[in-house]
Amino acid sequence: MSLLVARGLVKGFGGVRALDGVDLEVAEGSISAVIGPNGSGKTTLLNVLSGAYRADAGSIMFAGADMAGRPPLQFARQGLARSFQNIRLFTRLSVLDNARVGAMGGHGPSLAAVLLRLAAHRTAEAMATRRARAALDQVGLGGLADAPAGSLPYAQQRLLELARAVAGRPRLLLLDEPAAGMNMTEAMALMDIVRRLRDGGITVLLVEHNMRLVMQVSDHLTVLDFGRRIAAGGPDEIRRDPAVIAAYLGPGHGEGGAPDA
Repeated sequence: MSLLVARGLVKGFGGVRALDGVDLEVAEGSISAVIGPNGSGKTTLLNVLSGAYRADAGSIMFAGADMAGRPPLQFARQGLARSFQNIRLFTRLSVLDNARVGAMGGHGPSLAAVLLRLAAHRTAEAMATRRARAALDQVGLGGLADAPAGSLPYAQQRLLELARAVAGRPRLLLLDEPAAGMNMTEAMALMDIVRRLRDGGITVLLVEHNMRLVMQVSDHLTVLDFGRRIAAGGPDEIRRDPAVIAAYLGPGHGEGGAPDA
């Protein structure tokens, strides 16, 4: 059953169409990936799917709701969370407090409850702390809860971004280049965490340049080139697809297979 269905997405910037009629489906309980050469529209697609950009045309159905044109907060309340290419942590706050931000996002008490320190606020704070600690445990950072986020090594900062997204207990997790800057050992460990999140009930849609990782972890892939979908299918299908091979390697490489696959 599809958790996310996008049809005919169009997004332009000036005279350039970053997305040109893109269709995408993400099955509930799956790990799906969007791949393509640099500039193919992958991050723009994630921004449209999370409400950060409003599509010029097309439809988005998420968890049974029509989400086209809605702001990011509405996507979060519907059960969507995401990470970004560039690390966006509150470096002076603790690891736990960074995760708590994700646990509260889109689900906190009213402003009045916060200002008046009402019971609803205290209950929400306690729940956010429990969820944040659980998310840190899931990514292996539970023992660093009190450390300043800025003191973590780069790979652990990326894991903290993941924990912050997971702390909100999303139904769908969008990951934009989650393994960027990691060595292969760190990246493989990250993908093991992603698999465990999927097994725990979180559907995952990721953008990632490391083709070896993508092919090993993904159930389904969508390939973009110049803002258009040129292929979709399982890893074995994508490896052999002539359009995908041409997009990555150029014409005349039809027998070589996709790179790093």
